[in-house]
Amino acid sequence: EVEIGDTFVAEIPYQIPNGPTIDYRVQTSISALVPCGEKKCLRIEQHYDSRADNLAKMTGEVVSNVSEALSPELSGSSSDSNTAIIKGEVVRVIDPETMLIYAENSSRTIAMEIDLPGEGLIPVKTTETRSYEFEY
Repeated sequence: EVEIGDTFVAEIPYQIPNGPTIDYRVQTSISALVPCGEKKCLRIEQHYDSRADNLAKMTGEVVSNVSEALSPELSGSSSDSNTAIIKGEVVRVIDPETMLIYAENSSRTIAMEIDLPGEGLIPVKTTETRSYEFEY
């Protein structure tokens, strides 16, 4: 069971395309009841970032202590040569009785460096956005 205003924090591993696995922190919030057709659905928001200090700034004191537990390679600035970063957000509207998703909007950014033969380390950044609506 959840209530409006509940927030949960978890750590998730993710293997990035240039090989290493990085951990990112996900904050999930049950933010509101919203209309979806003739029903009331839950709006669930997730914010995630591999740099917990960024997530703490974005989401307040709920995760402010997480950044203290970070390993040094993840807590550096985004320009560190060996640091890959993943960040984004997801907003879902779901029916709490059936758990069916009625809408989902997401965005994700991954920044890393790839070692290209003859070129050296090249910064690469990908941004992905998706938007879905479902009718049942």
